[in-house]
Amino acid sequence: MATRDDIVDFFGTSPTTKFEKYLGLPPVIGRAKKKAFQEIKDRVWKKLQGWKEKLLSQAGREVLLKVVIQAIPTYAMSVFKFPAGLCEEISAMANSFWWGQRRAGRKIHWLNKKELVRAKSDGVGFLRSGLRWHVGVGSHINIWQDSWLSVSPSFKVITTAPVLPGIASVESLIDAESMTWKKSLIEQIFLPRDSELILKIPLSPRRPPDKLIWSGSNKGQYTVKSGYQLLLSQQRSHEAPASSSLNGGSKFWNAIWAVWVAPKVRLFIWRACRDILPTQTKLFDRNISHSFTCLWCGEEPETCDHVLWCCEFVQHVWREYAASIPVDFEVDMTFRDFIDRCTRELQCPSLEIVFTTAWDVWNARNEMFWDGKIVGVLEICQRAVGYAIDFMEAGEQLLSKCAGSDVPIVQSWKAPVQGRYKMNLAVSFRPAEKLLGVGVLIRDCQGLVMAAFCTCSTACGDVLQDQARAVMFGVHHALEIGILQVEVESCFQELTGLINAGPPCLAANGVLVDDICSFFSSVSIC
Repeated sequence: MATRDDIVDFFGTSPTTKFEKYLGLPPVIGRAKKKAFQEIKDRVWKKLQGWKEKLLSQAGREVLLKVVIQAIPTYAMSVFKFPAGLCEEISAMANSFWWGQRRAGRKIHWLNKKELVRAKSDGVGFLRSGLRWHVGVGSHINIWQDSWLSVSPSFKVITTAPVLPGIASVESLIDAESMTWKKSLIEQIFLPRDSELILKIPLSPRRPPDKLIWSGSNKGQYTVKSGYQLLLSQQRSHEAPASSSLNGGSKFWNAIWAVWVAPKVRLFIWRACRDILPTQTKLFDRNISHSFTCLWCGEEPETCDHVLWCCEFVQHVWREYAASIPVDFEVDMTFRDFIDRCTRELQCPSLEIVFTTAWDVWNARNEMFWDGKIVGVLEICQRAVGYAIDFMEAGEQLLSKCAGSDVPIVQSWKAPVQGRYKMNLAVSFRPAEKLLGVGVLIRDCQGLVMAAFCTCSTACGDVLQDQARAVMFGVHHALEIGILQVEVESCFQELTGLINAGPPCLAANGVLVDDICSFFSSVSIC
């Protein structure tokens, strides 16, 4: 209070208890935190009420939620910690809008919210699993306990019978004079897998200190995105796939989202594979329907697998289908396994027609359920094929219009400024023979060739490291013949970006990038 009184006296003003909002946020928050942010909840509610739900597909509602609703509280949440209850209420409103709701009540939510949206957990303890050592002199790195190799998930050696003591550091594996690996010692102590990985780690004559880097990104720096991806990969590695045919389920879902069909068709296939369509059995279990039998055959329970694949009527649709489903597809397989095999064995446009056919089979089922209209096999096939082809043709026209402005312009060689030289680099790999070829051409400002040389050496297998070695080879020879002011031009985009960013570089091969920046400060890379 004394400080406030001093400030008021100094400026000659009077204190106030009414504070206006700044950028839509309250400057002071008391105990009633939920009330302070009520306006944000009201804005979300007004947006949701203003959209005509009947005119939007579920995929359209998804876009609006991600683009508009999730953006409303973003700024406020970056400044204040929202009450958990308020977050739950906003999430519940968005969830109800996505599934659909009537004035009298909400529609059925066919999938649990926790399954629909999985949240991050476990605090920041996961950071340790993403950190590994960047070898400098090796004095701070324990050979057997620390993570310092370049292969995940543990980045540790797998040799189990250590010859060196348990407290031995990586420094004992390095020749201090030449700053190279003690190859004979390493091959004697470690398993072939470990020794190969160790010998690939670059060392620097500058003797830089050991550093911890983040293994989740190419630049070695932590980002929220890379941390989230690490958490997801760790979680998925401990979870069994939902189907025996889906080894590595993320590939299956990615394949579905990559198919070139309308978003509502992709979303339908996702719902069918998750078994959350409102089939007769689902409605019967919830006491909404009095029957659980299939509308077409009238014999079997109507499940997702049955109504989209196993039913005799639907089998006629698939056999008449223009893309010719392989005959070895079993009738009793699940719809999810059917889609999995299609994504792996069929190509465009056959795969797209499979998706639209399944979607139109469900539409035909709904027409019979609600309107009593019976759609024939041939009509379903024709509608599905036509819809898939029309969508792809429309997409091709859009791409052709956009492609005109995005065609890259091939630039010819550009001479350096007066008094400087330009070095062009090219590398060639022979993976089978593990050979790396490097070609260097140096020209002056008039385009005259001043020097040309090449070499062939053993490739380490890491593209970025081999490219860095090629740059060092070219610049080293340029300095040997007295060319100091030289621009290096190459197609090594990733390496060029790391060099232009300047030291220190925390990438896996950052020691080579720092060497280039340190030894050749007069050289510009482009």
